[in-house]
Amino acid sequence: MDKPLTCRRPSIGKMNYINLSTWLTLLAVILYNTSPAQSQIQGPACSAKADIALIIDTSGSINEGPMEEWPTVVAFLIRLINELSIGEDMIRVGAVSFSNNEREEWKLDATYDRSTMEGYVRRILYQGGRTNLAGGLQMAREVIFNGLNGDRSDAPNIALVVTDGKPNEREADTFDQARRLKQVVDFVVCVGVTDAVDFQLLETVASSPNDVIRVDNFSELQRDLGRIVAQVCPTAPPPIQVCTRALDVALIIDSSGSINEVTVNWPTVIDFLIRLVNQFEIGVDMVNIGAVQFSDNPN
Repeated sequence: MDKPLTCRRPSIGKMNYINLSTWLTLLAVILYNTSPAQSQIQGPACSAKADIALIIDTSGSINEGPMEEWPTVVAFLIRLINELSIGEDMIRVGAVSFSNNEREEWKLDATYDRSTMEGYVRRILYQGGRTNLAGGLQMAREVIFNGLNGDRSDAPNIALVVTDGKPNEREADTFDQARRLKQVVDFVVCVGVTDAVDFQLLETVASSPNDVIRVDNFSELQRDLGRIVAQVCPTAPPPIQVCTRALDVALIIDSSGSINEVTVNWPTVIDFLIRLVNQFEIGVDMVNIGAVQFSDNPN
């Protein structure tokens, strides 16, 4: 006959137990060491060396919709600055704003302290009025990217334009001011917010169509922050390949009236030709280049 099952209670004297306060202490230590905030502390996403100009639209259209969006723009700019390694020998940031007129907000050497710069952002005056993008581009070139105001020769110059509309003040000057800005900067990145933006125009303002970022509405500025930071953060450029073969090259250049019919494009052609020639090793025994141009008659 099987023996009945019995339950034996262990002797308390033989148990190894931990009191409640000790358990709570251990639990707190475990939670602390496994917390994402503690196990992975993240610094700024961009730690390169650069001089960056923020060119900010403060025109009336920003607050014309069902919601006033200017506070959203300010919050975005502060988050952007927090993704940059601000410092005298790292990333310097200056800013201009534009509406009816352009306005200097702060220069590249105004501060290298992030919290001070955040204060500058909060004090940007929302002006309302029209959209004078040309004025903003001009002031960035003349004031921000100026060696007297903190611009460095050994750091790439990057301009970031944030706008929500089409230029309607000095609009005829926009292309020329963009061209002149690109002569002193390495990259121009444009962020266009809402479908009211003239993206075809922004593609001529930016360094390339790939440097235009489309954002559907202001609330999505925060969502696209990582993409914007990645576009603005400079990377080492690929080495320039120079042609060193012995060649005779003829440049045959169209200089007819259509080039300047819509906008003044001839200076852009000149810039292209200069960059092209710089890709050749010019010399008697290397690359020889000649050129003709044509319109009504060859020349």
